[in-house]
Amino acid sequence: MGFLLGIVSRKKNIKKLALEVGIPVFKSIKYAQRKKWKAPVSYRYNHFSRKFVSEIRKKDFGFKTKEPDWMNFLWVRLLFFSLGVLSVLLILILFIPSAKIKLNLQNQGQMMFLQITANEAVENVNLSGIIPVHTIDVSVEGTRLVNINTKTSVPDKYSVGKILFTNLTENKVVIQLGTIITRLDNSGIRFEVIEKGELPGGVGQTIELPIRALTPGKAGNMEANSLGSLIGDIGTSVSAINPNPSNGGTDIITKMASEIDRSELKDQMESDLRVKAIQSAQEQLAEGDILFPETIKLEEILKETYVPIAGQPGDRLCIDLKVSYTIQYAEHSDLVMLGETVLNAGLPEGYLPLPGDYIKFDLLNKPTTNSKGTTTLSLKAYRRIIREINSLKISSHIMGLSIHDAYQFLNEEYGLDIKPVIQISPSWWKRVPIVPLRIAITD
Repeated sequence: MGFLLGIVSRKKNIKKLALEVGIPVFKSIKYAQRKKWKAPVSYRYNHFSRKFVSEIRKKDFGFKTKEPDWMNFLWVRLLFFSLGVLSVLLILILFIPSAKIKLNLQNQGQMMFLQITANEAVENVNLSGIIPVHTIDVSVEGTRLVNINTKTSVPDKYSVGKILFTNLTENKVVIQLGTIITRLDNSGIRFEVIEKGELPGGVGQTIELPIRALTPGKAGNMEANSLGSLIGDIGTSVSAINPNPSNGGTDIITKMASEIDRSELKDQMESDLRVKAIQSAQEQLAEGDILFPETIKLEEILKETYVPIAGQPGDRLCIDLKVSYTIQYAEHSDLVMLGETVLNAGLPEGYLPLPGDYIKFDLLNKPTTNSKGTTTLSLKAYRRIIREINSLKISSHIMGLSIHDAYQFLNEEYGLDIKPVIQISPSWWKRVPIVPLRIAITD
């Protein structure tokens, strides 16, 4: 097992050297792969004379280029060496030193007063101070109990009496229980028969049956011969009359709520519910929204129940009332949009809003709503602002300066209250780096 060595080259001097030592030379790799290699001939090595290194070095094979004479001067070599050293030092000066500068900038407040009008006809925020209104629906319920002081006469017992029926036909007539008899003058007072009876046949036959008023009270006490109108078909067969007065109907004086009592209680309950609705609406609004209490409007009475019911006596009157209200309000997002525009217009030069801060609003007076539905309110808009840091500008001014001069520039630019801190690395370096990318500025 062995190997063959071949050289691919087109240079004459390489071919000459290769042939002297018996190495085949090819003009390309492709050609070397296709060409049949000849085995090295041993006699070639027999006729090869070994040359010493000193002789080979003296022999010029055409690779070495003769250097110019000036490059052999000592001062030239020293010059190029010095330039290399200076280049390394320059790289160290440019990229090794670094500076961290912290500016303790103090934020300050920016405040503006806003006169705002909320109008139902407006859909978007107007920079002149007009904002749209929004509506919230609130349902509230409550009960209220009051003592009844009103006294009135209330029917107590029923009036009773007797009625005389007379047959107008030849046939007998059955008088049913519950037969109704009214006053002859149709005044509305009614009595009923409380005992069934049978009237014998024959014209003029009579029967007397007991009766009682359908409603209690003194109004049922009838004078004699005042009753006689019969309800129903029976009136064609018989006639009726009370020969004697009916009596026994009585009234009592008791406490009972009047319509005025009920109306006053309802008004009081509605007043309580309005306050409750405003509180409930305020709880449902998002943070920063401003409610307009004067715009509260009763939409619907969902439930209205009284105990006792109308016409019933009692010492106390209770109402259970449930109503639905609508109330207008201003959204915080609309106020922020308007406030930002106004505050940005008045922002001092060189300042910007403090990052992470937001606008706060203080309501200076109670919102007032006129008869046209327009609400006006006064607000104080307030936020924090801070000096804008132009890192590129600062770096371009202080790069290469001494630490003392850098402090002086920062104090002149931002004031003594910022108390800047400059940290140079390495610590023995006494100047700010001259490369802006090596200067880091924070606040």
